[in-house]
Amino acid sequence: MAKAQSVSQAYLLGIREARAMFRQFERDGLATIDTIRRALDNSRECLALGFHGEARDAIKGERDFWSNQLARLQRERAIAPA
Repeated sequence: MAKAQSVSQAYLLGIREARAMFRQFERDGLATIDTIRRALDNSRECLALGFHGEARDAIKGERDFWSNQLARLQRERAIAPA
């Protein structure tokens, strides 16, 4: 049986910060697939810089948030009427 993994507070903070940014994008009319791809790319680039500890966990939270938002928008756009 696989060992359960806990989620750190830093990871959750990353998700909260990305969600706040996404909400601002929505208010500003910038919540597009392209914008979300750029945010996801940015978080991946930050992880590649070699952050450790809580900073790394927060960036992972942001990355996972953006990845999920990108998948959600792509699904919505695929099934939305043209």
